[in-house]
Amino acid sequence: MNNLRPCPFCGAEPTMQNTHTPYVKCLNCLGDGPRCAKEEIAADEWNTRPIEDALTAELAELRAQIGRPAEAIYGEYHDMRVKVDELEALLQQRDLDLSFAKMHLDQLKWHDAMTEKIPEDNWSCIRIVNDKLMWCHLPPEPEGDQPNG
Repeated sequence: MNNLRPCPFCGAEPTMQNTHTPYVKCLNCLGDGPRCAKEEIAADEWNTRPIEDALTAELAELRAQIGRPAEAIYGEYHDMRVKVDELEALLQQRDLDLSFAKMHLDQLKWHDAMTEKIPEDNWSCIRIVNDKLMWCHLPPEPEGDQPNG
């Protein structure tokens, strides 16, 4: 008879039941496997546990990592820290590029606003009052103050 794994429900040793369709049964908790044409197939079906096998493999991997030397773990940490620093530097550069682009866009908007609102004649002084642009009228320069030539 094939080696049977312990019962997945209670951990007890199961037995092969030889009826007209063999199957594996735990006599402790009465858990049983599928009915099959042959005992070998019934044993294989009982022993096939993909979730349990995956968890056992993951547990073995974690146990192996616990025993790893601290230098190896620090090396991986250092490599990851370098990558994080590189990504942070890229983000800072991107933020600077975005703020420069926004500043340039604001200057273009201000320039466009100014060129649309330029008054004619002697209006040539700009003041900002309460966050609004105001044009000031400059008086004409006196003609008598010009130097003699």
